Amino acid sequence: MAPIFTGNKFGFGRVDAAGGAVSVGTITIKVWGAGGGRGDNGPHNSVNQFGAPGGAFAISQTPYSSIGLSPGNTLYIYVGQGGKSQDSGGAGGGNGGHPGRGGNGSPPDAGGGGGMTSIYLNGGFGSGTLYAIAAGGGGASAGFMWAAGGYPFGMGGGPVTGPQITGWTAPHVGGGGTQSAGGSVPGGTGYGGAPGGNTGSQFTGGDGGDSGGGGAGYYGGASGVGDYGSVSGSGGGGGSNYHNPTYIPPAFITHANILTDPQWAPYAPNFTPHPTVPALNSTDPQYSPGKGNGGPPSAPGDGGPGYVVITTPAGTSTFSYTGSVQTFVIP
Repeated sequence: MAPIFTGNKFGFGRVDAAGGAVSVGTITIKVWGAGGGRGDNGPHNSVNQFGAPGGAFAISQTPYSSIGLSPGNTLYIYVGQGGKSQDSGGAGGGNGGHPGRGGNGSPPDAGGGGGMTSIYLNGGFGSGTLYAIAAGGGGASAGFMWAAGGYPFGMGGGPVTGPQITGWTAPHVGGGGTQSAGGSVPGGTGYGGAPGGNTGSQFTGGDGGDSGGGGAGYYGGASGVGDYGSVSGSGGGGGSNYHNPTYIPPAFITHANILTDPQWAPYAPNFTPHPTVPALNSTDPQYSPGKGNGGPPSAPGDGGPGYVVITTPAGTSTFSYTGSVQTFVIP
């Protein structure tokens, strides 16, 4: 057997050669939300702001009984769609058949927020028990970046300052969703009569007005502040992750965010540009390239879709975006 894997933030015990849990009678569930779409300065200059990564977390090598599971139970899985870039129209990503979506960006300059990935127990939305959500990342705009999905709230707005941009202070990124409310609208109003941002709501990110859309989540992130001048707004906030506190002991679950992820931490504290657009926890051995990452600068620049990996003693199953609910029966 391989030794304990120490290269990610999810804290697995033993893993096999493919990175899956091997302890008898346990389950490991890894979840990625979808990334936001890139923004573009269009005729202003050649800068393309890449979209935000979606939220990510894992339930690691947990006994069935500890999280309310029994053989024969069914998990209903909704995998989120990546937010569209400004090249693709800026629409927010869908929630895989679940109600809600990422917030729409405002073309021609802004990307849409990513859709969330959610899991329900013994029934889908409306009948089953909400089990977990990995949030969508915010869509980028031309003026300034975005915010990643995360827990307990998206990495939005906050006490962040930046250079003056055509009459208002950047970044004015949309606020992240929390466990009880949509992301807050950034302070200030848009330049040249542009909107000041729109709040997110449960499962839905705020729509952008000449700005990036908020990511979907347990509660969605807000859109950024608009700018009808030469810069074209700010990015949307990320949605919030969720895990059911009744069924999931905190010791068995780990959420990732841009402040702790090893690929993002050197950049996120100072909000300096990351040279690439990796998904959160993309160093995980079972991560699939192109899932959950922010929309890249190159066309088409759409955010990466969500992803789910479930490992039990019977083997490993993966779930990618299909636009509709998918199921997994506990062996």
